[in-house]
Amino acid sequence: MNNADNFSSVGKDISSKEGVQSEQDKIIYQNFLDGDMEAFEELVIKHKDRLIYFIQRLVNNLTIAEDLAQDAFVEVLVHKERYHFQVSFKTYLFTIGRNKAIDYIRKNKRMMLVEDYPESYDEENRMEENIIRKEESKLLYDAMKKLKPDYKAAISLIDLEQMSYAEAAKVLKKSDAQMKVLIYRARKSLAKLMEKEGYSYENK
Repeated sequence: MNNADNFSSVGKDISSKEGVQSEQDKIIYQNFLDGDMEAFEELVIKHKDRLIYFIQRLVNNLTIAEDLAQDAFVEVLVHKERYHFQVSFKTYLFTIGRNKAIDYIRKNKRMMLVEDYPESYDEENRMEENIIRKEESKLLYDAMKKLKPDYKAAISLIDLEQMSYAEAAKVLKKSDAQMKVLIYRARKSLAKLMEKEGYSYENK
């Protein structure tokens, strides 16, 4: 099997239980609203790693991503009444995380440098080891850094986080139609970058 065949299933092999998890999260969040701090800690443990990895794709810095993710959870803690259960908690949380990342990029865009691929990347993101091999993960990581911010966010949410178009549209503040156009263009752009290295990216 060649590299293109190996990589064509990226994202497709990630199993999704968003519906069940969403309902579970809402129950946990209600317990948090009722004063159960252990419920809040449960939400942090459940979503922290994914949130950090999502933000890292936007800011290209793991340490900054960890700080921004912490800020996002602090906002949830301080303003817990803002979540009204109209979307999944994950969608709500990732929206906050995206806003934190955008604020950071706007404030630091003149100083931001694209980082080299970190040596400890696989160790710090063990969840990715079950998706693709280290070499392919590095290639995807490097290619993602070259995409426009909205393209990176769209790929991250829909293909890697397995969010629905509707959920991703809410996070990115797009209409459903705009979201479909955005993910199409994002996949096309990423595919071109991957093809230059002899791989393919297909997630349609």
